[in-house]
Amino acid sequence: METQDIGYVALSFDDATKKKVSGWLQQHLHPSDVVTATISGKKKGGVVTQKLHLTLFYGLNERLVDAQTLSGIMGSATLQTVQAVRVGVFPVERFGCSALYLEVADDTGTLRALHDRLSELPHFPEYQQEFHPHVTLAYVCQDIDVKAFPDDFPKSLAVAEIVHIKK
Repeated sequence: METQDIGYVALSFDDATKKKVSGWLQQHLHPSDVVTATISGKKKGGVVTQKLHLTLFYGLNERLVDAQTLSGIMGSATLQTVQAVRVGVFPVERFGCSALYLEVADDTGTLRALHDRLSELPHFPEYQQEFHPHVTLAYVCQDIDVKAFPDDFPKSLAVAEIVHIKK
């Protein structure tokens, strides 16, 4: 089977935002709830706030995407902040854990519009799921009680830039 050249587009956050989110998480996440795994010799999972981002679109076909078109879409966005509205979890069945995240509001539809424009580019359909703007914080045990997390998390997340990442 031929390997896929996969890319994605994400919002990255400024260092002050990363520090605030990381500090909040460190106060409220018990280390025994954090899940890691070694996959192909690399440690995966755990707390991921050092790479804090919001994925706008995952699964770009890097062999076919026109760089100029992609750059134009990314450059058309003028996001300075996004608003976190709640803490949640979703299952990561492949690794037998859950992902702890901050849900992000999209009241103006800006994030959805960017996602939809990116979905018009060549991509691998098997990676497409319903788009729910969120910022993953950590991979945690499946039975974590998300209601135990207080709602004093940082609400305003300052966007540093929109980035294109090739895997």
